[in-house]
Amino acid sequence: MWNRSQRTFVRPGYSREGKQQTRRQNTMFSQRKKLPLGRAKINVCIIKGDLSTEKSDVIVCTASKNLDLGRGRASRALLEKAGDDMSDDCENYPDGIEYGDIAVVRAGNLPCKRVYFVALPVWGTGHAEEKGLEALIKECLKSASDEKCESIAFPALGTGLLKYPADRVAHCTLQCIQDFSNNRPNTSLKYVNIIIFHQDNASYNAFEQEARSRASASSQGGASGGAKAKLKTPIGVRSIISRQISNGGDADAIGNIKVHITCGEIAKFHADVIVNNTKQDLQLRNGGMSEAILEEAGPQLQEECDESYPNGIRVGEIAVTGGYGLNSRKVYHGALPNWDRNKSASARKPLCKFVSNCLKQAERDKVQSIAFPTLGTGSLNYPADISAQTMFECIKKHQNTCSDTCISDISIVVYEKGDKWRKIKAAFEQELSKVLESDDEEEEEEGNSAMYKLLEMAAKNSLERTIAPPHGTKDWFKHHYRTNPRSPNYWTVYTDNKTLKDWRLDSDDIKPKRIPVDRQTFEAVKKVALATWQSQHVGQGRDAKGLNNLNYTNIQIKKVERIENCELFEKYALKRQEMFHQASKQGAFAPLQNVKGSSGKIMTTDNIPKDSALARDIHPEINEHYMFHGTVESVADTIIKQGLDCRLGGAAAMFGQGVYAAESSTKSDQYADPISNRTSSEKKMFLIRMCLGKMYVEKSAKTFARAPCMHCCMDKCSCKDNSFFDSVVGDGGWNFREFVVYDRTQVYPEYLITYVRV
Repeated sequence: MWNRSQRTFVRPGYSREGKQQTRRQNTMFSQRKKLPLGRAKINVCIIKGDLSTEKSDVIVCTASKNLDLGRGRASRALLEKAGDDMSDDCENYPDGIEYGDIAVVRAGNLPCKRVYFVALPVWGTGHAEEKGLEALIKECLKSASDEKCESIAFPALGTGLLKYPADRVAHCTLQCIQDFSNNRPNTSLKYVNIIIFHQDNASYNAFEQEARSRASASSQGGASGGAKAKLKTPIGVRSIISRQISNGGDADAIGNIKVHITCGEIAKFHADVIVNNTKQDLQLRNGGMSEAILEEAGPQLQEECDESYPNGIRVGEIAVTGGYGLNSRKVYHGALPNWDRNKSASARKPLCKFVSNCLKQAERDKVQSIAFPTLGTGSLNYPADISAQTMFECIKKHQNTCSDTCISDISIVVYEKGDKWRKIKAAFEQELSKVLESDDEEEEEEGNSAMYKLLEMAAKNSLERTIAPPHGTKDWFKHHYRTNPRSPNYWTVYTDNKTLKDWRLDSDDIKPKRIPVDRQTFEAVKKVALATWQSQHVGQGRDAKGLNNLNYTNIQIKKVERIENCELFEKYALKRQEMFHQASKQGAFAPLQNVKGSSGKIMTTDNIPKDSALARDIHPEINEHYMFHGTVESVADTIIKQGLDCRLGGAAAMFGQGVYAAESSTKSDQYADPISNRTSSEKKMFLIRMCLGKMYVEKSAKTFARAPCMHCCMDKCSCKDNSFFDSVVGDGGWNFREFVVYDRTQVYPEYLITYVRV
């Protein structure tokens, strides 16, 4: 029968208008109810709750095969609370795990002893999914019992993105527990807790129905094998989650995102990111919120705005800066127009765009917490209910379209001064209540629809966002070859939420964009440029003629812009995929330091900060590297639009007509102005992506029409079944090495650097 345990759990309640505060003060309690199964009478408890707060001896959680715990909602939540012990233990599985395997890791700060990470295939992909699930559950039970554990907690395995039918998972899980209990009557296991995500009504109802069925059978002396039981009360613990936020108070949730409304000054708020509503010119000394933020942050904040966004921003867009003296890592600045009551529908669009852009940027920055003011409710005169409704709609939409969001906490900070703050706070609380109390069936239907679209996209792109093979393996290369090319995840205009093909199909006029980079990327590019600068070679060589007359020894980086050109990057990405295909058969390409005749590593790659955007979407496994390319300013716009073209290289070039690049910024500086007109004015050079692939090292000047044959080392050969190198590296003891490709799709001009000689 269903017995009551001593463990109780709290859920902060909410209701409409004035009832909300009362229900939070009068917190509801629920108790676990137990169904004894099998000869060992293992007690099964079905609970709506949070796996990361479960106090069982062992917690079971699904993860990707490569044990990238940041990809799944549940595994990410466990990782955040567990700390470094869990990450360290995952390194004990360098090749990840296969379907049916268990990775046993320490629990760290979690209230359990062990965590079992398991991998499951997507339902319907031909892996005998149900049999695999059954074997996996039994193996987890056996392992926990062998470790003399008394309790183990399972989620509703596979019922999320993997799309396992909830009723079959419920039946399989309880049947496995029952079989195990019958076969191991002396097991140490006393409790198996099934923890269902609090918004997953379908899975909860399926497990509840399965438990009812087994309880009914037990009462008639049926299959459970334990004592007869009567089901006197409905099975169900409606919620066991108690959410606390870092700044105090309870929080409700929109999907996986905890949302809370609090009073205070946003300039003093603790969050990874705070949002600032300011003017388009980004002059923060204009009073109000911006000035308060500037005072807390210090003058460096204004300096970064002036340097990185000299022309300000447009309405609805955001500028990203560091947090400096604030209790945040970053600040997202945006501008809104004054409220126009006669055009209320159109007036909401900039606000919606502003909030959506902040959330998208937060995903790119891997942000966990973000704090908004009550946008527009001050001097811009937005009605509080309109502001609240728009902001919560954007949060809900973001949650629905980004199910694996890294954002876990959103704070709405009400400025507790003036005569309107109470009304503003009440309006936001009321609108949040409406979102939370929307019809459950409608939410479930929308969630299923969104989930189906995500799965459809995953299937279309070979499950590129859900299951990635272990890094660097042949299967990993195949995975990258199969996927539809997308932009890098840090692009801000042509974002990676859809494929490059879709971006081009959605519009007939996808123009290249020049985007000022954020401070972190600026510093990364600056570091690479200055670290590879070789002052001893300034003015040396035939291409440096005239530079000695300028008497400079270094350069100063003034500006860095990112080039977002969908057409060029798609061509580059497709060429890169060809190299992934080669590597899927032969393995990773040899790095330059291991190539015969090479004098060592590539300088640019050796100086790229590992935590910067420059390291996020680059693949040294196929010898993709960043390189410098100098050019006169009048040609820069043409390169941005059309790319680098080997056909325009000089016929007398050292290694033939190709696209040339350098690992040293000093070498590229030689081409920033004509030999006949050297000046100290601002100059341009590109930091380009270059897919070098299989490299051929040449020790002497030699004109190639293409990279040479891998057998005879000639560019024009008659070898049978010949294959060719992908690039030539001139490494003959000159001042600088030359890097040359003969296919323009092997390069992409991603960053334009503006600098002066000093």
